[in-house]
Amino acid sequence: MEYLANAEHAVLKKDDQVEELSRVHRREGVNMDYLKSIVVQYLAKPPGSSERTALLPVLATLLQFDADDYRAIEEGKQKVDWWGMVLPTYITSPNDEEQPTAEQQQAAPLLSSAEVEISATPSKNKTTSLTF
Repeated sequence: MEYLANAEHAVLKKDDQVEELSRVHRREGVNMDYLKSIVVQYLAKPPGSSERTALLPVLATLLQFDADDYRAIEEGKQKVDWWGMVLPTYITSPNDEEQPTAEQQQAAPLLSSAEVEISATPSKNKTTSLTF
């Protein structure tokens, strides 16, 4: 019985590999000038616009998006509010188990811009610091 389950798992894994190789093969024939033109048009349109939405299936076809790509795109759409503004991403320390509550998020002042500097100092404890 275990042998059959392993064989089925191997077949599913091979099917996924064949599907991915097929997508890669279809991507190889894409006209790069056309792809560049579509990407430029997409980026030139305002977020949330109908023109940008209409270009997404073209990009999906040219780049052969898979289910994970579509899932990532949908997750990204959830990070934009109704007016097209990007919602803030709150960063917590690795020790913080819980995310800030909605009240805490609203009470925290939002920065219009910020400069972030990341530096790593070579030492025994290998610390990294973030400066805002």
